[in-house]
Amino acid sequence: QTIVDMEIRELQKKMDEKKLSLFRGFDSVKGNELLQELTSVPPHAFELFLGFLFDYKPTSRCKEDYLLAFLIKLKYGLPFRAIAIFFGMSPSTLSENFYCILDKLSLRCKPAVWPTREEIQKIENVPKKFRFGDLSKTIQL
Repeated sequence: QTIVDMEIRELQKKMDEKKLSLFRGFDSVKGNELLQELTSVPPHAFELFLGFLFDYKPTSRCKEDYLLAFLIKLKYGLPFRAIAIFFGMSPSTLSENFYCILDKLSLRCKPAVWPTREEIQKIENVPKKFRFGDLSKTIQL
């Protein structure tokens, strides 16, 4: 029994307690604790990410559904085929939108996640290789 299996069972139990028999995407989790349990992202951060997607206009479904699917994919690493079943869409549509959201969020969140060269050089306990070395060969995680 994997951690993912245990988490899915726990979520199903909570959904059963709330009489949520059908998953309807974001509408099923908005306004309750299931959003954070499904994604590990608190509601205020979900709203922040939505704000970063101001120019993202999906052709089908709402952007909240695609962001929710994106965060589920990041947390659990499920195949697009599996997530697509929950959302009632094709895996290729989900995949296209996943990579679109990934591009937009990585661009807009980069300053908050990865410091500039100048910021790194100001930190005293960073190894010299990173402070003064050639950062062009450094891989971002």
